[in-house]
Amino acid sequence: VGHVEEADLAAADPMYGRLKKFAERAAEIVGPGKGPERGKLIHAEVQKLIKAEFSEKERKNIRVEYTAGEEKENEPHYGQKGKPRVDIYHDIGNDEVRIYELKTGSAREKEARIHRLFNDTFFGKVKRATVTEIWVP
Repeated sequence: VGHVEEADLAAADPMYGRLKKFAERAAEIVGPGKGPERGKLIHAEVQKLIKAEFSEKERKNIRVEYTAGEEKENEPHYGQKGKPRVDIYHDIGNDEVRIYELKTGSAREKEARIHRLFNDTFFGKVKRATVTEIWVP
């Protein structure tokens, strides 16, 4: 858990840069507003952009609004109440995943939730996971 400058992150993880641009576009589409409702609308727009602009091959390794291990007919779904859900789950292979959490306004990812994702949700399922916050105003 720690801070990395955005330019360094984009250079190290090109997917972050793509998803950040989608989040910014989604925020423009949704327009101004406050609170969790705006955040939900932005999440929905990002999902639409991923479906529209990623190739089928790219989408195969990406899950949006994903609860680990919870899939029906190869499609992720919200899963059980109380289980942590991640905004974007990217399986990059070799037992490594990248998790991207979309945050808007004053919302921020909490350290305790990051630890819960590692310890409860993905423990034993992957060898390495990185959680990255994608923030848009």
